[in-house]
Amino acid sequence: MRFLFFLIITAFFFFSLPAWAKTSDESKKLNSMLESYFEDILKLYPIYATQIGDSRYDDRFENDIGEEHRAKAKGVYDRYLKALSGIDRSRLIGQDRLSYDQFKFETEASIEGYKYSDHLVPINQFQDTTSFFAELASGKSLHPFKTVKNYDDFLARIQGFQVWVDTAVENMRKGTKLGIVQPRVLMEKKLSQIDALLVKDEKKSIFYQPVSDMPADFSSADKARLTGRYTKAINEILYPKYRKLYDYIKNEYLPRTRASVGLSAIQNGSEKYAFTSGTARPQN
Repeated sequence: MRFLFFLIITAFFFFSLPAWAKTSDESKKLNSMLESYFEDILKLYPIYATQIGDSRYDDRFENDIGEEHRAKAKGVYDRYLKALSGIDRSRLIGQDRLSYDQFKFETEASIEGYKYSDHLVPINQFQDTTSFFAELASGKSLHPFKTVKNYDDFLARIQGFQVWVDTAVENMRKGTKLGIVQPRVLMEKKLSQIDALLVKDEKKSIFYQPVSDMPADFSSADKARLTGRYTKAINEILYPKYRKLYDYIKNEYLPRTRASVGLSAIQNGSEKYAFTSGTARPQN
């Protein structure tokens, strides 16, 4: 839901720009608030910033399942929803009123989402962060690998990813104590996905691809330095962290997974299903 929300916000944020010069004071307040909100979102979610071509935060990888980040993000949604209540909707027209309504709808939905415990089940067989990061590291995804700075930025992102992995394991342990766990069948498939990333020769690894594809115009010194740092990061951070996940899932988590596959089998599962399917979304 998060990236869909961002795309919606981005769309009406930019579509409303041409009307700024001729709008009322309430419209100016709304658009000023949206601009401020957009900047705060980019700081919270640097991967999204990279996705839309904003390189200011290319050296960051958000730990979005961590309590600190979750509290900060919810604080942003709460703060802007409160600010929105200070804008008189009746004095808005056209695109501005649509922006107001859409922002209210999505922000309320984001806040409601914190009632559930997705951060306690951060690993799945589909497009989870572990799979996404491998794609990101391949050089064929969102993060650019065209300049030396791009390469150095991603090394910093690797540091952020290792924090995310440690948090994932900690959260999954909390989830097992609460009975909030993934289906066994999904985790069995996830093990094979992680194992496929841990090839013996790091030079054949997806994580080494940016080194293999390093631009020819990099200096010899930069090539040598980056090759060394990426090789070290693969062997001392990425492989160990993916192995940590693999070992934890296989040895500790898998025995505690559930045989059921439906959300109704977990705490607040039916309510969460209604929320994610759109049947219990906040109404304007």
